Amino acid sequence: MTNEGRASLDDPERLARASRLLDRDADPGLKALVETAARETGWPLALVTLVLRRTQYFLAHVGLPPDLQVARALDRSASFCQFVVASGGPLEVEDAVGEPNLPQEMVTRYGVRSYVGLPLCVDDRLVGSFCVVDVKARRMSPAERVALERLAEHAGRRLRDLSAESARRLASHAVEPAFGEIRNILTALQVGLGSARMAAAELSPFVQLADAAARGKLTTEDLQRASGLQRADSAYRDFTQAVGRLEDVAGRLTTTLTGLEATLASRAGAPPSLASAVDAASRTVLHVTKLIGGVRWEPLDPALRVRPAGAAAASSIAAALRQLADRMAPGSVAGIDGRVEIGARGASVVLRADEIAAATCAEVAADLRMLFGDVDVDVAAVGSELRLVWAHR
Repeated sequence: MTNEGRASLDDPERLARASRLLDRDADPGLKALVETAARETGWPLALVTLVLRRTQYFLAHVGLPPDLQVARALDRSASFCQFVVASGGPLEVEDAVGEPNLPQEMVTRYGVRSYVGLPLCVDDRLVGSFCVVDVKARRMSPAERVALERLAEHAGRRLRDLSAESARRLASHAVEPAFGEIRNILTALQVGLGSARMAAAELSPFVQLADAAARGKLTTEDLQRASGLQRADSAYRDFTQAVGRLEDVAGRLTTTLTGLEATLASRAGAPPSLASAVDAASRTVLHVTKLIGGVRWEPLDPALRVRPAGAAAASSIAAALRQLADRMAPGSVAGIDGRVEIGARGASVVLRADEIAAATCAEVAADLRMLFGDVDVDVAAVGSELRLVWAHR
């Protein structure tokens, strides 16, 4: 066994796939699979793991020591599953004691001796391992290996389902305000159409009179005697104003739909520039941010073409803006200030709402990490500033 392929462990796309699977609650389907693995193979410890940037996370487990059951994670540097992901193939260890290419922390702290792990993929990216572990040296039998491979296939399918659910959850959270805005726009559209119809009805008699006069059926004296002719100018102004309001509504609808479309853009396409992701996010959450004073962005360099890791950048920014807006007092006019920074770590979106205290900002950061993970985008509260950071690709 070697460490070849380790660079792929920090591939942003791989980490993005893994981040979608982070959640507070254990999945019953994965739990049943690890319990079956332990029962059918006779190995006492079975796991479904995610190998993240700094940690190995246990999505499902049976047989873990009490402290690892509570933590549900350990340092990636101490894990065996990292080598499964790095190599892209299975790893079998008959006796880990003294193995120079394996970290020894699990051996010395928990008495781990033997390990068999199979790779798990989501969207053709390796995210973790389906593995069994024992505290005695042993070799897996052919029948046990067949059982483990069959269960790993089921686990892979379940992870793909969970990944899709997680992506939908993030997108739903990010774009929900846009649908509120669309409902408001449709209400305004109905009101505007009613006004336009009324103005058109009031203007119609004068259009008919003018048409008749143009065809010689009415004389100038007839027009002068026509009832209410003096109201024609007023009716025309009303109609023009109604059309103008409808144009404004159409502009609002275009703005909202443009943001919605960009935020929901397929992951199969090229990730947007950070500038376009910021624009899409701002349009998508307009419904909630306009109620607290709006979002004020420092001018973005038109040449800024930094591309975040993954097409979910707009959704992440929209979710962050929504979380901040939801915690501001109704009727607030303070608004949210935003800027984009390019630094040594990568590209950052920095958000600040002066009326939100540092403690509340920390709560927002924690909620966001649980919503879309802390992998493809790092989320941090620095005082009263919320920072979303994408590493350089």
